[in-house]
Amino acid sequence: MPFADVVVGADPELLVQASSQATGEVTWTISNAGELETSITLERQGAFFTQSPEAFVLGPFESRTITVTAIPQPPGTYNGFSIPKGDGVPTGLRIPITLISTTTPAGTVLAEASTPRVDLSGDRSTSASGSVSFQNRGTASLVGVASSDVDWLIPQAAR
Repeated sequence: MPFADVVVGADPELLVQASSQATGEVTWTISNAGELETSITLERQGAFFTQSPEAFVLGPFESRTITVTAIPQPPGTYNGFSIPKGDGVPTGLRIPITLISTTTPAGTVLAEASTPRVDLSGDRSTSASGSVSFQNRGTASLVGVASSDVDWLIPQAAR
């Protein structure tokens, strides 16, 4: 019997903005791996972003790119979710959306990694760990957020 089967690719990247200013956008992709067309609506948890389109039809084996745009916010970290609804969407599916809004530095920030790479190590049954250090040769304080370009490496908060 044919069915709709909705899946999501990688989560969207972090949204970053200078406080209370308009910013760029990030995207994520939703796909229908099933054989039936399905109507999708996107709800949201969090008032700091918009998403487009908010409603659409996904044909069999079709994908759609969703654009997430931050709404200007005062300095802080904002967490929310894009929540797809429709036939074929797994129950409880939520796509995390995070915005970091920060003040613009009063001077210059010249961040340099102290080493050119990060080595991770750990036993097979445990989480691997490593660290990275930065130097700032600028005149303003360095504030940043660690991110990774691979799904299996997830930066943790500083300790």
